[in-house]
Amino acid sequence: MADDVLEGSLSLLSRLLYRHYGQRVIILIDEYDVPLDKAQHLGYYDDMVGIIRHLFGQALKTNENLSFAVLTGLSLLRAEPDALPRAFWINTSGNGILLGLLSYREDWDVYSNAESGNGFGDILVETEDQRMGIVIELKCPVDGVLETACEKALAQIEEKGYEKRLRLDGMETILKYGIACRKKECRVRLNPPPSL
Repeated sequence: MADDVLEGSLSLLSRLLYRHYGQRVIILIDEYDVPLDKAQHLGYYDDMVGIIRHLFGQALKTNENLSFAVLTGLSLLRAEPDALPRAFWINTSGNGILLGLLSYREDWDVYSNAESGNGFGDILVETEDQRMGIVIELKCPVDGVLETACEKALAQIEEKGYEKRLRLDGMETILKYGIACRKKECRVRLNPPPSL
């Protein structure tokens, strides 16, 4: 495939989707760092950076058919020779994905690492129409046990009182989610659980 065809592919796809469905598209790009890492090790890093720069530029910067986009990865980026470190890591977690997805609702106020109670909750959401608040705490379990990590997340919400800001803002119903992620696995617990 020619470089210009590849570089315009996401932009073209989003234009076609918008034309067909009549709605602006959401682009989710996961592990965008993997091709850069391979290119670094196999000696074609500069070529790959150029392709990705143009691909993302057309798809994300100048794309009038785009609603929003979320990029995730763990982004070994090469620095220029005169920069201080040779390379540095940028870690974007599931927090960024959830923020992007939740922010899609224009009638919801979504806060990241917002001060509430005795700490900073990972994600707080206020839904004005239903007076419902949502507290989300994310965990990455060291021991790999997702259920335990969910319980720890819910316990932290209670211990730190993360719902306080939502209550002060007039939210009457509060949903509390403990979310644990490990590689491609994820577990979500809602407290209190919905009544059957």
